[in-house]
Amino acid sequence: MPPDTQSAAVDIESRSGTLPSSVIDPARPAHSRCPLLFECVRLAWGNSRSSQLFVIALSGLVAILEWGRNDPLLIAVWFAYQGLAALYRLNWTRQFKEQNPQPDVAVQWRDRFVISCALSGLGWGASALLFLNPGDLPSGYAVMLFLTGVTAAGVPYQAAIPRAAILFSALITGAVAARLFSGSLIFVQMGVMALLYLATLITIILLVHRSIVNSLALRFENASLVAVLSDANRKIETANAELRAEISQRSAAESRLAHSLSLLQATFEATVDGILMVNNGGKVASYNQRFLRMWSIPESMLAGDRDRVALRHALGQLISPAEALRRMRERILQPNAECHDVIEFRDGRVFECFSKPQHVAGQCVGCVWSFRDITERYRVEQDLFFIANHDPLTGLLNRTMFYRRLNSRIIRCENHGGRFAVLFIDLDRFKNINDTLGHDAGDYLLKDVSRRLTETLRDTDVVARLGGDEFVVLLQDYADAADVDGIARKLLDAFAQPFVIDHREIRLSASIGISVFPDDSDDSSGLLKNADIAMYRAKDQGGSVYEFYAARPNLHSVDRLSLESKLQRAIEREEFTLHYQPRVDLRNGRIVCIEALIRWQHPDLGLVLPDTFIPLAEESGLIVPLGDWVLREACSQMHQFQERGLPPLRVAVNLSGRQFGQPDLMSRVSAALEAAHIDPGRLEVEITESMVMTDAERSIEILREMTARRIVVSIDDFGTGYSSLSYLKRFPIHNLKIDRAFITELPHDIDDAAITQAVIAMAHRLGLRVVAEGVEQSEQLLFLAANDCDEVQGYLVAKPMPAHEIEDLIRNGIDISVDAEPRHAPRQKSLGLRNS
Repeated sequence: MPPDTQSAAVDIESRSGTLPSSVIDPARPAHSRCPLLFECVRLAWGNSRSSQLFVIALSGLVAILEWGRNDPLLIAVWFAYQGLAALYRLNWTRQFKEQNPQPDVAVQWRDRFVISCALSGLGWGASALLFLNPGDLPSGYAVMLFLTGVTAAGVPYQAAIPRAAILFSALITGAVAARLFSGSLIFVQMGVMALLYLATLITIILLVHRSIVNSLALRFENASLVAVLSDANRKIETANAELRAEISQRSAAESRLAHSLSLLQATFEATVDGILMVNNGGKVASYNQRFLRMWSIPESMLAGDRDRVALRHALGQLISPAEALRRMRERILQPNAECHDVIEFRDGRVFECFSKPQHVAGQCVGCVWSFRDITERYRVEQDLFFIANHDPLTGLLNRTMFYRRLNSRIIRCENHGGRFAVLFIDLDRFKNINDTLGHDAGDYLLKDVSRRLTETLRDTDVVARLGGDEFVVLLQDYADAADVDGIARKLLDAFAQPFVIDHREIRLSASIGISVFPDDSDDSSGLLKNADIAMYRAKDQGGSVYEFYAARPNLHSVDRLSLESKLQRAIEREEFTLHYQPRVDLRNGRIVCIEALIRWQHPDLGLVLPDTFIPLAEESGLIVPLGDWVLREACSQMHQFQERGLPPLRVAVNLSGRQFGQPDLMSRVSAALEAAHIDPGRLEVEITESMVMTDAERSIEILREMTARRIVVSIDDFGTGYSSLSYLKRFPIHNLKIDRAFITELPHDIDDAAITQAVIAMAHRLGLRVVAEGVEQSEQLLFLAANDCDEVQGYLVAKPMPAHEIEDLIRNGIDISVDAEPRHAPRQKSLGLRNS
């Protein structure tokens, strides 16, 4: 008898007690003295096929669930290993069935079964190392519970060969514990629990195995007794033996079931979540004690048929009981759906609620609700949301949130009709207060101003602080201009009372500019811009007044018609000229682009700046032919520069919203390029966020066509419009131009500095170049250079100038000094900025 066979026989005999002499006969061959071992082997291989099919299915499910959360290659390798291990075991299962081996080879088949279980245990253990994340508590619980379930599920199939079951469980649970010990304290505690679970499982395996062996021993004993009975009673005794074997098996199964139920109940009560199980009829099926404590429900309230009483008790604690009841009814009507809700209590607590259907034999029998207390996390999230969307000094909405509210109001009015007004408020001579009393006093005054504005306005109105001493108000609804007029007067009256700082009375006034939707503009940028223009008109009158952007239209209609007529004739006579402002690359000092800026050379009025006639051109539709002229003239000028031997620069042309909306935009651009005989790569078009967001999908098509032609595309005034990052990553653009509003106060304004740094970093991550416009001070330039801004444009570099002057500037180069005004000088290197 081989040594391993002898040890196996002794092992089984030591676990099962002394067998009858008829079963173990010393005169029989050695291998035949191991009938129990062979029967255990037969039981083990007999259950292998179904268990391995289940392993393949379960592994596939795990791979699908983890596919988007982990490396797909690792998941594929792991799944392939699991499949190969299962196929290995299925192959031996098939051979066992076909060969129908005899007891003399029991040891070999036992060892094969142990090897197959070890391979499967290694696969599941690897899943713990791959998918168990010690940094994610919910995920850690889920994976740990899943793997403990796998080990528990393996006991019925493997307990006949105890070393196989123990090895399988140890490989999985050991991997889980090792993974958990690499996490935080709570995961280390969970790792200890996993090891305790392994010890318990080993005990269960040994007990189950002993039960199996005892049952087999009893079976052999009955068979021996039957052998000595008469032939007449053989069939009856055989039936009795089979009945006793079945009872024994049922008893063992009941024992295992009791152990499983005990483990499930312990797990059920150990979870930190409150759990409630409800059947399809809406009746409470089960719950844990944590659920009762979380909802303060006495256990007696759930006894009998008092579910409705408990439901009313629970709903009475909520802020919105009707909404919670509605969601519960939806869940009952859709039993197979999963849902997630956040529930707020009147006492300030916040619960996160999950529901998942419960299936038995493929049929939905109810659902399981889990409740988790997320009060602290919810409060932190609310605080972070407030900080991100409100001014830290006054608590009013900040620029970003105000634009969201304004754009939302525009969409609502476009869909349902309505009017609203935007009031731009700027404090008069506020700088004097900062200079004389200090910034602390100025901050206190700004808080008091915010309070007065909020108290004066209606609850439906929106107040925001844009920065510094600039405030903006959105009047949501009004009947006519008289309503806006009255509110503006109330706001000015609110400033009539003196402000008190350190027992000192301070008189303060404000200038208010008003724009109206849709009369003055139909987009957020236009409304703010026009309200800003109206505010400066109010300041020109000495302050403490308000002005409408298009105030007293009857008085101004003649002037507007006259100016529109002159503008029409100016387009026909080409009374316009282009000035050019250079953009400089901060890395190599070269002028890389010049922006074309239109001027009206009026025969009587002289040189008219765009602020005077561009708004009228946009309103009247003349901006389209005017924009076409700018495009053609700029391309023609670039051709002339090319013929005179200047370096190959780009010319930047601003497109208006009306131009961008023209269906034949690309044919107009192509015609201008072909007429000037210049390469499309030397043209750069500047568009605003509001233009492309009006019809995002059409805008993407246009921009793709431009980039296909190698035309450079820039987003102008970035940060003042939608700033939608979800669309920004889809737009085929090359440059972002940071609006001058964020550059003006650099580097002293912390908010503007943070926004500028964030825009630069974000743009570079998206592969875009960043252009800062409105650079007028050396401090701004140094800040931008230190933060890797690509290009700058502004008076510090050069003012807009006619074509012949910009030609000289390109030839001679630019010197930008940190302590002097810009001057033209060849090959200067104050900051390394020069034209090559």
